[in-house]
Amino acid sequence: MCIRDSLLSVFINQESSEDLKNQAKRALKSIIRVCKEIDALIPLVNVAQPPIIKYVLEKCAMILEKNLQAKKKFAQSSALLSIQEIKAEPGSKLKAAIDKINALYPPEIIEHYKPETVNNLLSNIQ
Repeated sequence: MCIRDSLLSVFINQESSEDLKNQAKRALKSIIRVCKEIDALIPLVNVAQPPIIKYVLEKCAMILEKNLQAKKKFAQSSALLSIQEIKAEPGSKLKAAIDKINALYPPEIIEHYKPETVNNLLSNIQ
């Protein structure tokens, strides 16, 4: 288990004190801020909680807009699908980060990754 995973576990653990959660959140934000590899952020897309996920997605957007290989990895890893499933409040930083990432891909790719499209395709199999 890496330090990132340990900090995330402390942050989401119901038994952690508020002080410990705040320290873990600050440490996670610092790690995310200096991260330059999409491979390190992709696992967080699937497991991070709302207070942390917005920082993860903001950093992902910064990396994706400059790196074609990272864009491919993000889509192939199902992270692009995962962000389509997030229910973000309109006007929130989280929604802005999701929209920024979605804008980096062609509309037909985003449509393909929307949960309702996936469900419709799966229902056609039956």
